[in-house]
Order: sequence, then structure tokens, then C-alpha cells
Amino acid sequence: MKITRSDHGKTIELPKGADLVLELEENPTTGYRWQLLDFAPHTVAIVQSEYRAGPGKGAGAGGLRCFHLELKGTGTIPLRAKLLRAWEGDNSILERFEATLLVK
Repeated sequence: MKITRSDHGKTIELPKGADLVLELEENPTTGYRWQLLDFAPHTVAIVQSEYRAGPGKGAGAGGLRCFHLELKGTGTIPLRAKLLRAWEGDNSILERFEATLLVK
């Protein structure tokens, strides 16, 4: 299943073991990148994080940050991310993403 910015604030039901992709717009040339906030290790595994440049866009244009996740546990799991410049810390946060996963 794919989750995007349009799912911000929603509760999403998924089966245990499901593969989930969180896609958020990002332009890493600005220094701002999405970071996932910590999960309990028995609930979610981050399988991969990759950046996909937008189709037909030139250098410096934005694309998508794709987090590939595996749902290992059950229950209510917060899915939270922040867009920031890591070296500047939380003072540089431009945007946040939050959703609730209800894993059965």
C-alpha cells in the first residue's frame, strides 16, 4: 500500500506483515530531507529509503522520498516524519507528516 501527503492526519487499517510505502515530496538539493521518527523495533521495520527524482525535471528540481516499511507487529502505530535540515536540528523543521496505522 502507498501512503502520501494526502493521508496526513488519517487512520489507516492494514494487515500485519503488509508492505507499506510512504511517499513524500522532497528536494534534497535544498538540504531539507524527510526523517521518520522512531518506531518500536517490533512493530515496523524500515526496509529501504530512496529518493526518486521527478520525471523530466532538471537538476535541482524536487522528487519523492520513498520509505519502504514492513509492518511486523499489531496495534495502533503512529507514523510520523519531519522535513528538516538534519545539521540544523528541529529549529529547521518545515513540515511534519502524521498518520496512525491500525495494524490487525
